Amino acid sequence: MTRRFGIAQSTFFAEKIKADHLAARHTGYDCLVRLLKIVWEKLAGQFGEAKLSRLSLKLSPFRTLAVDDKDCAMIYYSEKFEFAAAHKLWNEKFSEKQNIEVFGKCANPAGHGHNYIVEVTVKYPSGNSLKTGEFEKVIDKELIKAVDHKNLNEDLQEFKQITPTVENIAVFAWNKLAGRFGKNHIITLCYRLGNRQNI
Repeated sequence: MTRRFGIAQSTFFAEKIKADHLAARHTGYDCLVRLLKIVWEKLAGQFGEAKLSRLSLKLSPFRTLAVDDKDCAMIYYSEKFEFAAAHKLWNEKFSEKQNIEVFGKCANPAGHGHNYIVEVTVKYPSGNSLKTGEFEKVIDKELIKAVDHKNLNEDLQEFKQITPTVENIAVFAWNKLAGRFGKNHIITLCYRLGNRQNI
Protein backbone atom coordinates (compact mmCIF):
# COMPACT_ATOMS: atom_id res chain seq x y z
CA MET A 1 0.00 0.00 0.00
CA THR A 2 1.28 3.46 -0.84
CA ARG A 3 0.62 6.25 1.63
CA ARG A 4 1.37 9.92 1.18
CA PHE A 5 3.15 11.89 3.90
CA GLY A 6 0.95 13.49 6.51
CA ILE A 7 0.97 17.25 7.02
CA ALA A 8 3.69 17.03 9.70
CA GLN A 9 6.13 15.18 7.43
CA SER A 10 5.39 17.44 4.45
CA THR A 11 5.95 20.51 6.64
CA PHE A 12 9.20 19.01 7.91
CA PHE A 13 10.57 18.78 4.35
CA ALA A 14 9.23 22.21 3.37
CA GLU A 15 10.78 23.90 6.43
CA LYS A 16 14.20 22.36 5.83
CA ILE A 17 14.23 23.22 2.13
CA LYS A 18 12.97 26.76 2.84
CA ALA A 19 15.69 27.27 5.48
CA ASP A 20 18.36 26.11 3.00
CA HIS A 21 16.95 28.41 0.34
CA LEU A 22 16.92 31.44 2.66
CA ALA A 23 20.51 30.68 3.69
CA ALA A 24 21.52 30.25 0.01
CA ARG A 25 22.51 26.61 0.69
CA HIS A 26 22.09 23.92 -1.94
CA THR A 27 19.76 21.11 -0.85
CA GLY A 28 21.49 18.11 -2.41
CA TYR A 29 20.35 14.51 -2.71
CA ASP A 30 22.40 13.51 0.35
CA CYS A 31 20.52 16.07 2.45
CA LEU A 32 17.18 14.85 1.10
CA VAL A 33 18.11 11.25 1.89
CA ARG A 34 19.01 12.27 5.47
CA LEU A 35 15.58 13.90 5.71
CA LEU A 36 13.94 10.71 4.41
CA LYS A 37 15.74 8.70 7.09
CA ILE A 38 14.64 11.15 9.82
CA VAL A 39 11.03 10.85 8.61
CA TRP A 40 11.48 7.03 8.57
CA GLU A 41 12.43 7.15 12.25
CA LYS A 42 9.45 9.41 13.04
CA LEU A 43 7.04 7.06 11.23
CA ALA A 44 8.46 3.77 12.57
CA GLY A 45 5.92 1.92 14.65
CA GLN A 46 3.03 4.27 13.86
CA PHE A 47 1.12 1.82 11.63
CA GLY A 48 0.23 -0.87 14.15
CA GLU A 49 1.31 -4.27 12.87
CA ALA A 50 2.04 -2.92 9.39
CA LYS A 51 5.73 -2.40 8.73
CA LEU A 52 7.21 0.52 6.82
CA SER A 53 9.03 -0.99 3.83
CA ARG A 54 9.79 1.94 1.52
CA LEU A 55 9.83 5.70 1.74
CA SER A 56 10.14 7.86 -1.35
CA LEU A 57 10.30 11.54 -2.16
CA LYS A 58 9.00 12.68 -5.53
CA LEU A 59 11.42 15.42 -6.59
CA SER A 60 9.55 16.23 -9.81
CA PRO A 61 7.16 14.42 -12.16
CA PHE A 62 10.26 12.64 -13.52
CA ARG A 63 12.59 12.05 -10.54
CA THR A 64 12.23 10.14 -7.27
CA LEU A 65 14.56 9.38 -4.35
CA ALA A 66 13.79 6.45 -2.05
CA VAL A 67 15.09 4.36 0.83
CA ASP A 68 13.81 0.96 1.89
CA ASP A 69 14.05 -1.50 4.75
CA LYS A 70 16.13 -4.09 2.86
CA ASP A 71 19.30 -2.02 2.99
CA CYS A 72 19.02 1.38 4.63
CA ALA A 73 22.59 2.18 3.52
CA MET A 74 21.45 2.25 -0.11
CA ILE A 75 19.67 5.05 -1.97
CA TYR A 76 17.34 4.44 -4.91
CA TYR A 77 17.20 7.11 -7.61
CA SER A 78 14.61 6.88 -10.40
CA GLU A 79 14.17 9.02 -13.48
CA LYS A 80 11.71 8.81 -16.37
CA PHE A 81 12.69 9.30 -20.01
CA GLU A 82 10.43 9.49 -23.06
CA PHE A 83 10.94 8.39 -26.64
CA ALA A 84 8.77 7.79 -29.71
CA ALA A 85 9.22 4.73 -31.89
CA ALA A 86 7.39 2.58 -34.42
CA HIS A 87 7.27 -1.19 -34.40
CA LYS A 88 5.47 -3.99 -36.17
CA LEU A 89 3.82 -6.69 -34.09
CA TRP A 90 3.15 -9.18 -36.82
CA ASN A 91 4.51 -12.67 -37.36
CA GLU A 92 4.58 -13.67 -41.05
CA LYS A 93 4.40 -17.36 -40.03
CA PHE A 94 1.03 -16.77 -38.32
CA SER A 95 -2.36 -16.40 -39.95
CA GLU A 96 -4.14 -13.07 -39.56
CA LYS A 97 -6.33 -14.65 -36.88
CA GLN A 98 -3.30 -15.95 -34.95
CA ASN A 99 -1.60 -12.54 -35.14
CA ILE A 100 -4.72 -10.86 -33.73
CA GLU A 101 -4.96 -13.50 -30.96
CA VAL A 102 -1.30 -12.98 -29.97
CA PHE A 103 -0.85 -9.23 -30.51
CA GLY A 104 -4.42 -7.95 -30.09
CA LYS A 105 -5.29 -4.55 -31.54
CA CYS A 106 -1.56 -3.87 -32.12
CA ALA A 107 -1.49 -6.58 -34.81
CA ASN A 108 -0.96 -4.62 -38.01
CA PRO A 109 1.26 -5.73 -40.90
CA ALA A 110 2.07 -2.06 -41.60
CA GLY A 111 3.18 -1.39 -38.00
CA HIS A 112 2.27 1.45 -35.66
CA GLY A 113 3.94 3.82 -33.19
CA HIS A 114 3.96 4.63 -29.49
CA ASN A 115 5.23 7.27 -27.13
CA TYR A 116 7.15 5.23 -24.56
CA ILE A 117 8.13 6.28 -21.07
CA VAL A 118 10.95 4.29 -19.53
CA GLU A 119 11.74 4.67 -15.85
CA VAL A 120 15.28 3.70 -14.86
CA THR A 121 16.15 3.10 -11.20
CA VAL A 122 19.69 2.77 -9.86
CA LYS A 123 20.83 2.16 -6.32
CA TYR A 124 24.00 3.51 -4.82
CA PRO A 125 25.55 3.64 -1.34
CA SER A 126 24.52 6.43 1.01
CA GLY A 127 27.31 8.98 1.18
CA ASN A 128 28.23 8.53 -2.48
CA SER A 129 27.04 11.24 -4.80
CA LEU A 130 25.02 10.59 -7.93
CA LYS A 131 25.80 12.96 -10.77
CA THR A 132 22.40 13.39 -12.39
CA GLY A 133 23.85 14.95 -15.55
CA GLU A 134 26.17 11.97 -16.09
CA PHE A 135 23.31 9.55 -15.41
CA GLU A 136 21.14 11.29 -18.03
CA LYS A 137 24.00 11.33 -20.58
CA VAL A 138 24.41 7.55 -20.24
CA ILE A 139 20.67 6.94 -20.73
CA ASP A 140 20.57 9.29 -23.72
CA LYS A 141 23.70 7.89 -25.39
CA GLU A 142 23.11 4.20 -24.74
CA LEU A 143 19.33 3.96 -25.04
CA ILE A 144 17.35 7.00 -26.16
CA LYS A 145 19.47 7.82 -29.22
CA ALA A 146 19.25 4.17 -30.28
CA VAL A 147 15.43 4.04 -30.24
CA ASP A 148 13.98 7.56 -30.46
CA HIS A 149 12.09 8.24 -33.72
CA LYS A 150 13.17 4.86 -35.10
CA ASN A 151 11.34 1.99 -36.73
CA LEU A 152 12.51 -0.69 -34.32
CA ASN A 153 12.01 -3.58 -36.76
CA GLU A 154 13.89 -1.86 -39.57
CA ASP A 155 16.48 0.34 -37.88
CA LEU A 156 17.80 -1.87 -35.05
CA GLN A 157 19.75 -5.02 -35.78
CA GLU A 158 18.55 -6.51 -32.48
CA PHE A 159 14.96 -6.57 -33.77
CA LYS A 160 15.56 -7.99 -37.23
CA GLN A 161 14.78 -11.51 -35.94
CA ILE A 162 13.02 -10.72 -32.64
CA THR A 163 9.61 -9.02 -32.47
CA PRO A 164 9.98 -5.69 -30.61
CA THR A 165 7.28 -6.29 -28.01
CA VAL A 166 7.50 -4.04 -24.95
CA GLU A 167 9.00 -7.00 -23.05
CA ASN A 168 11.74 -7.43 -25.68
CA ILE A 169 12.34 -3.66 -25.74
CA ALA A 170 12.84 -3.82 -21.95
CA VAL A 171 15.42 -6.63 -22.39
CA PHE A 172 17.14 -4.55 -25.08
CA ALA A 173 17.22 -1.52 -22.74
CA TRP A 174 18.57 -3.63 -19.86
CA ASN A 175 21.37 -4.95 -22.05
CA LYS A 176 22.20 -1.41 -23.20
CA LEU A 177 22.33 0.01 -19.65
CA ALA A 178 23.60 -2.81 -17.43
CA GLY A 179 27.09 -2.07 -16.14
CA ARG A 180 27.10 1.53 -17.44
CA PHE A 181 26.90 3.16 -14.00
CA GLY A 182 30.08 1.94 -12.32
CA LYS A 183 29.28 0.64 -8.86
CA ASN A 184 25.69 1.81 -9.19
CA HIS A 185 23.30 -0.94 -10.19
CA ILE A 186 20.18 -0.86 -12.33
CA ILE A 187 17.33 -2.18 -10.25
CA THR A 188 14.30 -1.81 -12.47
CA LEU A 189 13.22 -0.69 -15.88
CA CYS A 190 9.57 0.24 -16.15
CA TYR A 191 7.92 1.02 -19.50
CA ARG A 192 4.63 2.82 -19.99
CA LEU A 193 2.55 2.96 -23.16
CA GLY A 194 -0.24 5.46 -22.63
CA ASN A 195 -2.14 4.18 -19.58
CA ARG A 196 -0.60 0.70 -19.70
CA GLN A 197 2.48 -0.25 -17.67
CA ASN A 198 4.97 -3.05 -18.25
CA ILE A 199 7.71 -4.03 -15.84
